[in-house]
Formats: sequence, structure tokens, C-alpha cells
Amino acid sequence: MNKTNLTITITITITVLILIALNYGFKEKNKPGSYVTIAGKKISVEIADDSFEYVQGLSGSASLGEDKGMLFLLWEKSSAWTFWMKDMNFPIDIVWIDADTVVDITRNVQPQPGAPDEQLMKYSPSQRADTVLEINAGWAERNGLKIGDKITLNLND
Repeated sequence: MNKTNLTITITITITVLILIALNYGFKEKNKPGSYVTIAGKKISVEIADDSFEYVQGLSGSASLGEDKGMLFLLWEKSSAWTFWMKDMNFPIDIVWIDADTVVDITRNVQPQPGAPDEQLMKYSPSQRADTVLEINAGWAERNGLKIGDKITLNLND
């Protein structure tokens, strides 16, 4: 085997190993089977718990199942957290949670297709929050979700 072929083989092998590791890490991080119970309903959740996942969120997703959501586990309590609809394809409700209590709900947040980043609307809670749940727009109203409701996290550790 000449030097060029050896270099190509090593590069391909390393690339495949990296992709396998990334795929394994993604599956582990999303903890299949994780869910929250809120307003008497069970919602299966994908978990975002690092800065890359915070930025990515549901961006680029085509849709979200009726009782599915994305749960953001924020590393620091803050009222300064802002969310946006960058590259979103469907409207959502944003449920702001502190400890185990709903502290705010931003309803029917609409995507802004084609808007430059600097023109995207930013959404923040009215008070401190350490967890955020994104669900389909209208879910909160249809299920009678309100500020003060308790939430139970069941993270399939």
C-alpha cells in the first residue's frame, strides 16, 4: 500500500470512529424514555443541557409530536435567558419553570422564516427560571396549563 492510500484509509477510519462516537453520545445525552408530567399529562422530551444544544434547540425540525417537547436544563438560574425562533418551522409554547413550578408561559410563539438573526424576536421569562419546556403551540391552552402548576421531571438517567 502506498503512502497516499494509507493516509486515505487512516482518515476514513478516524472519521468513521468519530461519527460513531458522536452518534453514541447523542443517543446517550437524549436519554430515551425521558418525560415530564405537567397539567396531568405526560410529555416525552428530548433534553438540551449544554450550550450547543441550547443554541440548536428545535431549529430545523420539521414538526413536533403532540405530546412531545424539548426540555432545556439551564445551568444557571436567570431571568436573562432569551430564546428565539431561528430556523424554526412551526409555532411553539415556551413554558418557563423554576424548581418544579411553572413561573411563566409564552404562548403561540411564531417562526420568522428568512428573518436575519438581528431581527428575530427574543423571548424571556418574567422571572427567574432554571428549566424551559418547548411544546407545540396551543398545547398549554388545550391542557389548561397555568402559572403555579407543578412539573415532575423523569429523566431516564
